[in-house]
Amino acid sequence: MKKTKKLLCVSAMIISGLSFAACSTGNKPASNNTTSAPATSSEDRTFDPKNYANGAKSYVASSFEERTKILGLLESYAVKHNLTGMTMYENGSYVMYDPAVVKGTTTYIPGYGFGVVSEGYIGKEMANEPKAEWKKYYHTYQAEDPKTINYQNDKGSVVGNLIGFVSGSYFTTQMTEFKDDYEWVSQLANGNRPVAMNEDSHGLATKYRVEVKVGDDLKYRTGSTKLSQFNGRKVQLEDYVTPYKIYYTSAYGMARGSENLSGSGSIKGSSVYYNKSTSGFNAEAWNNIGIKGVEAGGKSYLEFTFNNPCNPFFAMYYLSN
Repeated sequence: MKKTKKLLCVSAMIISGLSFAACSTGNKPASNNTTSAPATSSEDRTFDPKNYANGAKSYVASSFEERTKILGLLESYAVKHNLTGMTMYENGSYVMYDPAVVKGTTTYIPGYGFGVVSEGYIGKEMANEPKAEWKKYYHTYQAEDPKTINYQNDKGSVVGNLIGFVSGSYFTTQMTEFKDDYEWVSQLANGNRPVAMNEDSHGLATKYRVEVKVGDDLKYRTGSTKLSQFNGRKVQLEDYVTPYKIYYTSAYGMARGSENLSGSGSIKGSSVYYNKSTSGFNAEAWNNIGIKGVEAGGKSYLEFTFNNPCNPFFAMYYLSN
């Protein structure tokens, strides 16, 4: 593989956020101390054994600053050598808001937005809403009918844009006090980060515990007549586990079920269970998957075991997605 191809491969693995190979030349070992971009002479494009990788180095324990620096060097190399175009806009769009909508901030926060739903509010009744009871409810519009709001059983992007309005997660984000950035906070979980159960010397672990809200701390609420029996019912620990059983059981055919059986945030044993559940839920095989509900000390926990080690931030990030 030519050096240019190796660099693109490395860049792709950096983006995954877990680990990537470090290319080196000759007999020099790979190093964390990356201070300059690869050589830019035409000789780089010719066959030379010294330009081939002779080993690999894990950057799992590296800081975000280190990863950002390395990714910047690789992207710079790719642009300078015409290996990729320069992205001008990504996922860009125009959004028109009703004058009644008061945004959380007038300055766009990258990766977060204007805080319309979380920090914003409806300042007055919407004049164009014909139903009086809906005039102070936030509305959004989609040109395409997704047919379902179940994100785990949808392959398009529309539901992904809507699911955040109607779902919760263990952890979520909120705007900071000065309205110029965002921070991660707990939502269905208690505590701001998952707790490592088998942490190594690098601060990484494969097994994490998350305390979740149950009982009086969290109850179901619905206006649905079909699901009225759940209205006011206290959430139980098993309610957190059941969706995973549906999600990973191949017989149920969840569209996204097979997409997360491998990769940086995959759960240990999920692939094996998936292959053993073609006829329906397999209780025996489920016992070996890395998702467990645990009651201890009067508290309710979920224990997750990942295939790959990660730090508490990435554990939180993976579980929130």
